[in-house]
Amino acid sequence: MNAPFKRSRWKPGDVYVVPLSQGWFGKVQAIVASPAFPNVVNVAVFGSKYPEVLHMSADISSESLIALLATSRSEMNGGWWGKVGWSKPCVENHDFPNFRLGNEGVGHLHHSGSVIENLVSAMHGLLPWNINTPEDYYDRLLAPGVKRADTARILTAVELATFRQQRTSLN
Repeated sequence: MNAPFKRSRWKPGDVYVVPLSQGWFGKVQAIVASPAFPNVVNVAVFGSKYPEVLHMSADISSESLIALLATSRSEMNGGWWGKVGWSKPCVENHDFPNFRLGNEGVGHLHHSGSVIENLVSAMHGLLPWNINTPEDYYDRLLAPGVKRADTARILTAVELATFRQQRTSLN
């Protein structure tokens, strides 16, 4: 499978479009390489969604920040996420939990690009919020002070069991 966007080398401040569910798009900003793992990049994740990539800009606002996470630089360098421009980084290195842990990497977490894409999708109700185990998994990824959006869709126990059954049968 080919990457949907042009390959590029990430730099601090680069803003990327990320594909969401149901044809929507979101934004992340590359902030800094992880101190313990140079192939891992800390990214600021924003809660905004866009219907198309064509008119997206690198404008970002810390008010729409929902998470501070780390992911593989291959998401950006490999063209899985598309660069839309550059903006002054909206957060500082020390704002990331893994930067406060030091260079040993003990306790360091990084997430696949799809986890980040699904988090933003779930924030908008494009995917159910509680489909992971534990069911509050996305809540744990949110930045301090950020709450789950009212648009997040919470499945009942029966709906969740059905969703997981259908998802498993597709694989």
